[in-house]
Amino acid sequence: MRQPKPAVCSTGYEGCPGLVLDRYASTLVILDHGLSSDCEVSFEELAGWALSSELGFDTVLLKQRQAKDVTLRNGRLLAGSALPKQVTEDGIPYALDLQMNQDAGFYLDTRNLRRWLREQADGKKVLNTFAYTGSLGIAAARWCS
Repeated sequence: MRQPKPAVCSTGYEGCPGLVLDRYASTLVILDHGLSSDCEVSFEELAGWALSSELGFDTVLLKQRQAKDVTLRNGRLLAGSALPKQVTEDGIPYALDLQMNQDAGFYLDTRNLRRWLREQADGKKVLNTFAYTGSLGIAAARWCS
């Protein structure tokens, strides 16, 4: 039985420190945080692999964090034409603008924290004083009574 594709996930690219691959729905976001000189990767080949794989990607966005040009930091499409406007995690929809800043704006590495909040939130009130992106506040509003 095939496992469903995750709506969101994040992984490193083996052998290339500084390169992160994030999945937002059917979009692959390649985050180049400054590749080391010994890393040999072609972003176009990586995009081609993503589109030809059975992983269900239809759009590839490259964000180059160290680029001098702000449009490269915010991201350029390598493939596809439409970026997702929202993603759903644990039944909660989150708004997205993947090209708003040099990062993705929705931090996949805090998924476990959002799940922990869901497990601990029943009957509690939460004040989120660190609402940079708001994902914890949105999760708290959903899971707290």
